[in-house]
Amino acid sequence: MQRLLQLLYIVAIALTIPATPLFAEIYKSVDENGNVIYTDVPGGKKVDEIDLPTINTQPPTQRNRSLYYPENNDEPDLDPNYSVSISSPANGAEIPPGQRNLSVSAATSPKLKAGHSMQLIWNGAPTGRRQQSSAFVIPEIYRGSHQISVVVFNRKGEEIARSTPVNVNVIRPIIKRNN
Repeated sequence: MQRLLQLLYIVAIALTIPATPLFAEIYKSVDENGNVIYTDVPGGKKVDEIDLPTINTQPPTQRNRSLYYPENNDEPDLDPNYSVSISSPANGAEIPPGQRNLSVSAATSPKLKAGHSMQLIWNGAPTGRRQQSSAFVIPEIYRGSHQISVVVFNRKGEEIARSTPVNVNVIRPIIKRNN
């Protein structure tokens, strides 16, 4: 008996909820000032129903979660013997006066394993965050000679490889002032 009352209660609630259409009609009307109005409620003097084309949708691409969350914990936690080099700028490069930022590109062999990262070292000090990308930017690099290298870290944050340093010379004009 209690089950029947529950069922009747559910049916009563379902009947009181107004049914909403899955696809509402779209109407186009023009007001007294000549403005075109699109709405789902017909109104105004002249109303036309609009048939909208089907929306072109694309399902999202699936991210490769293994790059961010390694799932294979069975493999030994051995660090590969990385070879790291700076591919740009070349050693001894001169940075012209108009170039404010210095882009640095590094290369590793083999590719970085998931969880390993690189960091740029500029004049002996770490610069920026550790990252998996091999592209770095030093913003507003100032005049003079600078030494750049790249360090590779394992999952534990231990340094496991370092590139040969590259020296660059940044040229900036000198403005002499007469006193």
